[in-house]
Amino acid sequence: MPLDTTRVALKTAPTGLITYIKHFLYHRKQRKGKPTAELAYHEGLAIVTKFLAFASTHTLGELQHFTANHVPTPTWVSKKVVTVPDENIDQAARHLRIQLEQDPGGLDLVGGRKWWTIRGRPLTGEWIEMRKDKVKRDGKPAERILLYIHGGAYFFSSLETHRYQIQRHARKLGARAFAPSYRLAPQYPFPCGLQDVLASYLYLIDPPPGSPHDPIAPSQIIVSGDSAGAGAVLSLLVILRDRGLPLPAGASLISPWVDLAHSFPSIMEDDSGDYIPSAGFHYRPSLEWPPLPGQGISVELDKGKGEVLLDEQIQMYCPNTLLGHPLVSPVNQGSLGGLPPLLVLGGSSELLRDEIIYVAHKAAAPSKYLPSPATLEAYPSQKGKIEADYPPTNVHLSIYDDTAHVTPTLSITRPAKFMYRTIANFGIWALTAAQKKEERISRLAEKKASRQNSLQTSTSAALSTPNGDASHAPLHHVDLVQANEEEHEVDSDDESEISSVSGDDENVYNGPDFDLVKVTGHEPAFVDHMVRERVSPAGRRREMEPAVDLPGCNVPREEIGKVHAGPVHKWQAKRLEWDTKYAKHLAKWRAVREEDDTRTIQQGGFLNGRLKRAGPDGGAGENPPLCALARWWDEKRALEAGESVDATGKKVNAALAMWAKVSTMPDEEVAGEKKVEEVKHKVEEAKVQVDEQSSITPAPSTSR
Repeated sequence: MPLDTTRVALKTAPTGLITYIKHFLYHRKQRKGKPTAELAYHEGLAIVTKFLAFASTHTLGELQHFTANHVPTPTWVSKKVVTVPDENIDQAARHLRIQLEQDPGGLDLVGGRKWWTIRGRPLTGEWIEMRKDKVKRDGKPAERILLYIHGGAYFFSSLETHRYQIQRHARKLGARAFAPSYRLAPQYPFPCGLQDVLASYLYLIDPPPGSPHDPIAPSQIIVSGDSAGAGAVLSLLVILRDRGLPLPAGASLISPWVDLAHSFPSIMEDDSGDYIPSAGFHYRPSLEWPPLPGQGISVELDKGKGEVLLDEQIQMYCPNTLLGHPLVSPVNQGSLGGLPPLLVLGGSSELLRDEIIYVAHKAAAPSKYLPSPATLEAYPSQKGKIEADYPPTNVHLSIYDDTAHVTPTLSITRPAKFMYRTIANFGIWALTAAQKKEERISRLAEKKASRQNSLQTSTSAALSTPNGDASHAPLHHVDLVQANEEEHEVDSDDESEISSVSGDDENVYNGPDFDLVKVTGHEPAFVDHMVRERVSPAGRRREMEPAVDLPGCNVPREEIGKVHAGPVHKWQAKRLEWDTKYAKHLAKWRAVREEDDTRTIQQGGFLNGRLKRAGPDGGAGENPPLCALARWWDEKRALEAGESVDATGKKVNAALAMWAKVSTMPDEEVAGEKKVEEVKHKVEEAKVQVDEQSSITPAPSTSR
């Protein structure tokens, strides 16, 4: 039976009821001070965990369909769908090819230069904004732009599942958000999604003539993403830095997935506090997944028994040969220095906790946290990034006690509320800092222009333009301090929420920079380019222990990005269970793929000959990953396999609509229709006052 609203409700409703009963009858003392002490969090975590487990008994395509079906947008939210122009898509492809070619054979490693540009639908994005904010703008361009990249392990979820989160981020920040509907794996594996993310950013700062918006200054843009989306954001920033393109004001990384090899110890810890399946994602075999074995790597799984070939694709996003690619797993980057300020936010109960903490420290101390020798050998371009000696990136690392992966998903819970505040506060601060810096550079340029000749004047003017590299150089500590000396607009809605929070947690650091999380537009002082904090579920900050006491910061260098036996054994055990359980399905779809792959060899191409197949000796041609749509010979089969990610949003998803309705209740209270009407009234009153003033102001005399 298909994965639909009725079946999801029948499976998850009992979980909600059972959790409700357990919440009040069992282990209440043990949960004291933990996020599960709150019923909404306890139930939300249980329901999401149950849903993911239930979805694994269905096909991957069914899950993709379910999470891409339409979720109605509230009337008090403005949504506008636009298509990213081909000019920006092509521009992104050119930059990405150059980036991939930094290593010898880099394009061959990902399978060629063309296959990943194929798409089954246009690249679209949504402009999302509170209607009250749009009314207040009254046709003027938004001053703050949020580029948001949704998560979902690169293979499921959509703007439909994430819109309720994006609109809250936009509300808290007072921004207009742009969110692209990028291509999903495994049908469109790496680097397809990354190309779309890059194209979306280029569309914002450099739209072609005739676009609905004018070029947006990078200093007005904050980039954010969750999970896989946060990993893609980090890779985007690296590409912008390496290609000399303007950097945004900052970036917020929410539970970033930055190590697809799972080389950090927390991945093997107790998973009861997280909803991510510790054995990986597995689904009933189908046309979409799994691919044929191949493109594997040799790994020593059992000490002393030699290496074995791991040729069953583990992650949906890429073949096993690319798990360590620095743009797939940014922990393997030679340097994460020279980036705009970063907020790295996560939960201490996440299976990804250690890599989140590690990547934050790596950005702030690029010369201390280097990639493994094996990575440098496989990707020699990373040596050049180390030698480039990029300055440390300023990083605010915030880890919330006992919380799960991307806790803002559980948006009505107390920890999520404080996380949204942390993200909004950082965004306001980063945007202010970047814009203040641009203003200072402009003023300096004007002073120089008054003293220099016309040629020098031309050079100075370039510094103050939106696309001038100098105006978007990484912020330094002095800029951060000056930004905190400014007054900022504070979300009054947040202030009203603050007054409702009570209760103190133990071991709270009560220093001047660490107190209750709130939106002020100020950041604590950066020490060694970092703000390092732990936060209780009640929003109380305290200092984080030294890096030497953090497991994620003490993994031996040679182990970073390495495929380890523990996670692989867990994955293999679950895969064997699923292959046995669904043996008939696996045999059926393996035969279909094998027959099609034989035709690609016989015909020497893919997609009915549209793509030439690379020869066995690596000759000219394409060699797409085995999971990619571009790998099929039969175009009808390819279209069928891509239908779950290319033909989306046709039905209303009542289950997700209900989840979104409940999740947006706090937003509706402060930004709903009543608030929209109030703002409309104020705007009209202001216009009337302006008209009255202009009517009584005497015209200037023309007599002499």
